[in-house]
Amino acid sequence: MAHTIISGLIEARLVKAENIVCNDIVKEKVLGLQQEFGVSIAEDKGETMVGVDIIFLSVKPQNILKVFDEIRNFIKRKTIFILIAAGITTRFIEDNIQKDVAAIRAMPNTPALVRSGMTAL
Repeated sequence: MAHTIISGLIEARLVKAENIVCNDIVKEKVLGLQQEFGVSIAEDKGETMVGVDIIFLSVKPQNILKVFDEIRNFIKRKTIFILIAAGITTRFIEDNIQKDVAAIRAMPNTPALVRSGMTAL
């Protein structure tokens, strides 16, 4: 889903590729995004968070607490935090990030893969 969203943001000219920084535990995924779209990649999650105003996190629910632990100290106040993870509430985000962030839970549907979808926020 992250690939689809990045593709849509760039194709719609809502965000420039150079303003997108990606990180993934599978290095081949981010290298593919970099090659396809020209996005930046960061070696670690903390580096990805430095100086950003919007964090878009697409992660499996079972990994969310580990990821929050890795990024919490790098998130600045008032960051817009958008999360795609099934079953994770905005309250869960706020409680576990432990920062003053604007928490948004996004649930895109599969037609987004062909630019015909919608996302509930």
